[in-house]
Amino acid sequence: IREFRDEAATVAEELGLTLIFDDGGWSDISQGFYSTKQASIIRVAVSFLAVIAAMGISVYLHIGRKKKDYAVMRSLGATKRSADAALMLPLMLVAAISVIAGSAVGLFYANASITARVTALELGEISAEIAMPAWASLCCIIGPIILVAAAALLILRRIGGSSALKLLNSE
Repeated sequence: IREFRDEAATVAEELGLTLIFDDGGWSDISQGFYSTKQASIIRVAVSFLAVIAAMGISVYLHIGRKKKDYAVMRSLGATKRSADAALMLPLMLVAAISVIAGSAVGLFYANASITARVTALELGEISAEIAMPAWASLCCIIGPIILVAAAALLILRRIGGSSALKLLNSE
């Protein structure tokens, strides 16, 4: 709008006209949208980092607590793969249930919140599209589960290289 106004002002001056342009305050509104977008990006980034940290700590504590069980399984002849699976199965089950339940609650909350805000705008016959793409929803559900599995595999790889005796003697 500013570029158009500047270009039109020079043409109007050449013709000896005075150009009056009223954008109805759109410049102020668009600046507000930009500020809100920036704040949302920062919130999402901080939330993402907090989720990564929480998942990492949860996985570390779960596997650290079960380290002696892992060592006993390995010393009794269990393969590394079956011992890894014995630790991963409960962790992944809890992670999957938590992510699915959290996603469902978040989806209902976001839907109700957005619907309430759009209704409060009293747009009349104008309707706003508030749907989230299916691929984004799927990424929000599968992504954390993959991150938990990756963190668990990294930690299991580290302790899997240690002998059972060393794991039993460690604190």
